[in-house]
Amino acid sequence: MIAEIFGKISRTGSNLSDRLEDKLTGDVFGSLRYLPFEAGLKKLLSGVHFEEISAQTEWNHLLDRTFGYSYEMEFWPKHELGEIDLRFTLENSLIGIEVKYFSGLSSEDEDPYISTEDSKNQLSRYSRMLSTFAEIEHKYLVFLAPQPMITLVKTDLSHRSIIAKDVYIGFLSWEEVLEQLLQVHLEDAPLYQKLILQDIQALLNRKGFARFTGFDKGIAELDVTKEAYEYRTQEDDRSICWPTVAISEEDSYVFK
Repeated sequence: MIAEIFGKISRTGSNLSDRLEDKLTGDVFGSLRYLPFEAGLKKLLSGVHFEEISAQTEWNHLLDRTFGYSYEMEFWPKHELGEIDLRFTLENSLIGIEVKYFSGLSSEDEDPYISTEDSKNQLSRYSRMLSTFAEIEHKYLVFLAPQPMITLVKTDLSHRSIIAKDVYIGFLSWEEVLEQLLQVHLEDAPLYQKLILQDIQALLNRKGFARFTGFDKGIAELDVTKEAYEYRTQEDDRSICWPTVAISEEDSYVFK
């Protein structure tokens, strides 16, 4: 709904296949804004990882100080340096979130040694965009994408210095988002809040963001001892029999 309201998806939906990232952004964050901060967004944003310890500490404190609806969320705000997917204002902090689903960064540099000011890299441009808000003390840029893309981009940026000096960059995977939201418990919350959260969890699971967590589910607990183990199959084994019938080229056959 949010993506269509902001014109990212045409009225006929003809460009939907090219706008899946925008739709996912609107579906998830557009729904979470109906919940108090501590009931949804806080848990999601707590999964963001910063390399700088000081940035991580201040980030966690910022989330702990935010409650209710005491923040401003903007979808696709326009700026001469680009149109980042989300921009949050919390207290004296500014947060920009760039979301990816299937596609990679929209622009990249041919020269790996290019300066921050001249870089065409999408995240570099967005960091400079956040840096223009000089009156805001703390500025954070969050890259949200599937885990494989996070790993590639994070490794690439670790060898380059193209992020604005006064902007901290953090990383968050969609897989981590789902895990964080699954930890939210709203037993005493109104029914509508529970339904919103359940729908988001179901959507992310449907998108394939559930991580493999092992084979322990559904398996009975067994005591491990030093004794020998006996392996056997189930007693109701079934066998498949292929009848040996000669095939004639002149006959017709129906396979059932």
